[in-house]
Amino acid sequence: MNLAWWCSGISDTNWVWQPSYYPGIWSLIIACIVIYFKFINPERNRKHTIFFFIGILLFWIMTDWPIGSIGAGYLLSIHVTQYLLYTFIIAPLLILSIPDQIYNHLLSSKIIKFANKIFLPFLLINLSLIITHVPFVANLLKSYQVGTMIIDFIWIFTALLFWFWIDPRFTKTHTIPFPLRLFFVFALSIIPTIPGAFFVFSDYPIYSTYEFSVPISSLSPLQDQEIAGLIMWAGSTPILLAWLGRIFYVWQKSEDVAN
Repeated sequence: MNLAWWCSGISDTNWVWQPSYYPGIWSLIIACIVIYFKFINPERNRKHTIFFFIGILLFWIMTDWPIGSIGAGYLLSIHVTQYLLYTFIIAPLLILSIPDQIYNHLLSSKIIKFANKIFLPFLLINLSLIITHVPFVANLLKSYQVGTMIIDFIWIFTALLFWFWIDPRFTKTHTIPFPLRLFFVFALSIIPTIPGAFFVFSDYPIYSTYEFSVPISSLSPLQDQEIAGLIMWAGSTPILLAWLGRIFYVWQKSEDVAN
């Protein structure tokens, strides 16, 4: 039995389809479920509960074996897919699972009001993307299990903060007006094109973690990197278009009610 705390980025051994067991991920999932139903949604609101279970299930799938292990040190394309799902699907679903009264209470806190003034969540989510994809930083962190865990936490934390700030409910009473929400959601698709361009147009593998890993498929490290770049470029587009469409719909609907 291969028992470890978190998905390891050390991939100098042959990949086998034999499950590895990561109690750290299981403990985190159980803790999130207990906290959610005991303190956040004790009345079991059905709509919020559905959002929570879909979000936490996707988080578990993306983080646990085999996807978590493959993305940690074998295939860059899977690593990029994890980032996109954490940022554009899992995080907003978890924010949607927060009951309205708790959300509104948190929204009125001084920390969130300060963040609104300097667009801090937008800055943090883009900085997290850039910093965690700098080759030196990524290779260093992915050499250790705790490093892989840090990357996952940075991605999910900054994504949660961003979507809390934007509010995927897109209610009219939110502190950010609809035009600004459209701008920030659209702008979120721009920064990923930077690492995506490096992945596609580089003549050699950028990350030693994936370059020197034991092959898991017929793809060469460079081919895998090119696929990762295409996913980074195009993967977020349909998801963000859906979110933009949702904002337009809610905005138009609120204007019709006002008129």
